[in-house]
Amino acid sequence: MKTHIIPAHIDPVWAPFWAAAKEGRLSLQHCGACSYVRFPASERCPECWTPGGSWREVAPSGRVWSHTSYRRALHPELADAVPYTVAMVQLDRGPRIPGRLTGLDGRTPVIGEPVRGVFTVLSPDITMIEWVPAGPAGEPGVTSP
Repeated sequence: MKTHIIPAHIDPVWAPFWAAAKEGRLSLQHCGACSYVRFPASERCPECWTPGGSWREVAPSGRVWSHTSYRRALHPELADAVPYTVAMVQLDRGPRIPGRLTGLDGRTPVIGEPVRGVFTVLSPDITMIEWVPAGPAGEPGVTSP
């Protein structure tokens, strides 16, 4: 059963992101000139237009900023996953990042609810970050999607 669309992981701008995810780490670009942390990856800082940037690990934790539940597959490969929830997560130390939200046990997520990232291996080349509810005081909730 396929429930994920494989992203284009060979883009050189994104390569460090995918390499870190494969190792179970969340790594984001940081601008060397203005310190802006960015997602999505880009060749230039969107704040000061400085080219490049360094990649640094950030904690895969945050809070639900927004969410939606899909009851109809937006792509044929997602048909077996319906219904599924996608959340925009405001990282504790960084930008907002989207991802599938699992481990809800049929309930609706709450805006501001703490979540943590888990890494799901889709293929030998691709590992995706997904989000699961965190327990009280950020304690881990579900351990895998």
